Amino acid sequence: LLAYRDGQYAEAHKYVEIALTGDPAHLPALFLAAATDYQLQEYQRAETRLRQVLDKSPLHFAAQKLLMATYLRLGQPNRAAKVLPYVLRPGLENDADLAALAGEVFLSNRDFRNADLFFSHAAKLDPDSSDKKTALAMTRLREGKTEQALSELDQVAAGGKSVAASRILIEELLRSGRTEQALQQAQKMVARTPDSAESHYFLAAVLYAKGDMNAARTSLDRCVQIDPLFFPAVKTLASLD
Repeated sequence: LLAYRDGQYAEAHKYVEIALTGDPAHLPALFLAAATDYQLQEYQRAETRLRQVLDKSPLHFAAQKLLMATYLRLGQPNRAAKVLPYVLRPGLENDADLAALAGEVFLSNRDFRNADLFFSHAAKLDPDSSDKKTALAMTRLREGKTEQALSELDQVAAGGKSVAASRILIEELLRSGRTEQALQQAQKMVARTPDSAESHYFLAAVLYAKGDMNAARTSLDRCVQIDPLFFPAVKTLASLD
């Protein structure tokens, strides 16, 4: 348990497997094994173990919640949606993470109205979470509320805590042909995180789109200096030679 809390998931997996060898039906150990599998991206095995937990304890809330998340990671949003009614219980209205997870389920099932509703609620409950605000903006992009979404992404990116918000904002600006705005955002991204290979790569992508190959190459060179194994940059540089 301590290894799991410390984020040492491989170590935790080793110990919990030993515990299950002695008592395969031990419910806490079974759930911890499933949670460890989830963190190690062993989603199929996590599902199997979570079902075993729920067979023994059908109202096990943490198992239901993790099973829903597991189905999302397995690319099975319809199955996640079937679990959702069991998780959205009275008294949990102030659980920001649960609201965000519900929003993800609705978004994955293309129910944009409810996704917007739950992500909005999650962002209000946890206003310091850039991830929740970014998810809300992404939902609004899917809804076709482009200008509102871009404004929200700009605000999140300006906070400096979300590379994802900056990345999505730049991609959307490029997609809509707003290359000058995309360039400004990419330059801000590099200024906020100058030691990030990804930031320099996105600046290079914008410069490439503008046709400024020399500047793009300079940004790609900087990207590879920071991370020689950043494959997209290495591949793009090879194509420029």
